[in-house]
Amino acid sequence: MSHPHLGHLLELFDPNNFPGDVFGKAISLQVGGREFLCFGGRFLFHLLLQSPKPDVLVEEIKDALATSETIRRLVKHEMRKLDPRTWARLIHNTLPNALFVDPNRGGVPAVCDLATYYFTHLGVAVQNIHPSRRSATPETTNDPTPDHLLRKTIPDLTMEAKHRRSQVSLKELVRRRDGHLCPVTDWHIFSNNGDSDAPAELAHIVPYSVQDKPATLAAIEKFSGGRVTADYIFDRINTPKNCINLEHHAHRALDGFRWSIEANECKKGITYTFHRVERPGRSLPPNIKRYDGERLRFSGQLSEGGELPGPDVRLCNLHLAVSRVMQASGAATVLSAIYRGDEAVKGAGTHLGQSSSTDSLFMAKLQIVAC
Repeated sequence: MSHPHLGHLLELFDPNNFPGDVFGKAISLQVGGREFLCFGGRFLFHLLLQSPKPDVLVEEIKDALATSETIRRLVKHEMRKLDPRTWARLIHNTLPNALFVDPNRGGVPAVCDLATYYFTHLGVAVQNIHPSRRSATPETTNDPTPDHLLRKTIPDLTMEAKHRRSQVSLKELVRRRDGHLCPVTDWHIFSNNGDSDAPAELAHIVPYSVQDKPATLAAIEKFSGGRVTADYIFDRINTPKNCINLEHHAHRALDGFRWSIEANECKKGITYTFHRVERPGRSLPPNIKRYDGERLRFSGQLSEGGELPGPDVRLCNLHLAVSRVMQASGAATVLSAIYRGDEAVKGAGTHLGQSSSTDSLFMAKLQIVAC
């Protein structure tokens, strides 16, 4: 059963009902008059819509609304004692007037701060595309698999990947599971004689770096309704359950929330479905062969160590949900413009929510979360 306030909050944050910046916004002001916007209310709307169990999010938003100075000046009731319908009516009637109470604030600060928190610690941290990030994963590999790796057993490779953080061993495990082809381009990314179509890159579905970010782990647990905890991530982060071998452009598109994978458990095992998440009007890299809704196959391999597991159901669906939030809200556009070094954003002022900062400070904060 869904939270009794969920439907009212979805109506409240629906961009069609409140298309402006009543709740504040994440905005990058552009030289030449261009703007990249991420409205706080729109971001929370899609966060609620995509969360598999949004009860914690609902309570956080209710608390933010109840403590907002602009709301409290107009609503004199004890909001927690109100039934959901009365609560919603008061909030809906109050918000159009909230800006006139304190127009210099430019929105509802507590709500915008909450949107900024999830934008930073969930969206930015999971996007994983900052160009200056340092990665233990080799950028490219098109050489034949070394003989010493071919001789190793699956239990040995698993131990090295999980406990010694060996990316080479992890890539070999995923190769044994999925074979020599990239699952979304059908390009040969491994070859015994070095004549592959493109080098293989090891892609983490949930970035390896999130395990060192307590705020991100907390945001993921709350967004997932407790389905993906810190321990759950620690146990799978550097195993085949969180990894795919991809061609370079497919890898970058996955990291940039442009496509993702839906996973479902059934009697015969796990089914995987390719989903295009890129916003309408923009195309995926032309070498990606899959259409939206097409089944993907991660074959597995029976061996002395048992069957190698395919990508984890909860981690796949977490990435898909966050991808949809970031694209539908416009937040992905904010980040992609900054990450690609767009000339339009250089030297421009940037702010998230209510607090202004220079581009250098903003970039430093993003780099801390995304690298």
